[in-house]
Amino acid sequence: MMALSTDVRLPKRIKPVFPDRCVVCHCLPTSTAKINTNAQNPLAVFLMPILYLFGWSRVEFPLCSACKPRFFFQRWGRIVVCWLVVGVAVFAAMPHFDEWNRLTRKFAVGGLALIALVPYIAFELFVPRSFDVTSGSASTDYEFASEEYAVEFFALNKAENPSAKIEIR
Repeated sequence: MMALSTDVRLPKRIKPVFPDRCVVCHCLPTSTAKINTNAQNPLAVFLMPILYLFGWSRVEFPLCSACKPRFFFQRWGRIVVCWLVVGVAVFAAMPHFDEWNRLTRKFAVGGLALIALVPYIAFELFVPRSFDVTSGSASTDYEFASEEYAVEFFALNKAENPSAKIEIR
């Protein structure tokens, strides 16, 4: 199966070097943007919310001023849509399960919320974001919708850090 986004994995200790092009439209960047990412395991954060305070990192990347609103709308708009879909699914399903046992009702509504998320998950998978970052404990994945941009990013970082374990997937 063909990858829908191209990922470049860098060790945490390496400061990324981006091509001198906008990550969205690939023109000459007129600005930069910063996004924060958290390296904590989501299950661990769910069980111990205090962990969410730790493990943050910030990535600064080139972006042209014209693409900034589009990029941030894409980044935050998708999250808002996800929560809206879950909220509407739960709100619409709850009255149908009033007679059910409390525990069974929670599982049924949770299952329906997951089913309601299938179109959102498919959209995230088949229409990747222009650029995203996923942090782990030892490395950071830089995810690009453009394979060309990802290959150039990989080459720049490999040239800057020849002995580092840098992967492209």
